[in-house]
Amino acid sequence: MTRFILPVSLLLAFLLGMATQWMLCSRWEVYEYAAPQRLPSPSGHPGFILEGALSLQEIVQHLDIPADSRILEVETEEKAGRMLYEIELLMPDGRVLELYVDPYTAEVVLRKYDKHGK
Repeated sequence: MTRFILPVSLLLAFLLGMATQWMLCSRWEVYEYAAPQRLPSPSGHPGFILEGALSLQEIVQHLDIPADSRILEVETEEKAGRMLYEIELLMPDGRVLELYVDPYTAEVVLRKYDKHGK
């Protein structure tokens, strides 16, 4: 009985990993190729439609990002009733810079270093 525990555990772990991978891939395709849609607002107000917004690639090309920095995360956030992209960058000196960027003009509205950064 005990000699079956390890193989069964490995099989279950493998199947769980495959199921997780399949779910992540299928959700990513829906997110990546879906038409612009209404996003929920954190404050409970009706969401915003990002129709006509620049692509993330266009926005990153407009930003003055040092060559040795890395993009860690991109999120949409509402600030003062305005939908913005929050782009987190790992700077060459190890600090994390948060840029709040207008999705229509690529204008940096707010620039601040993460409080957990060095």
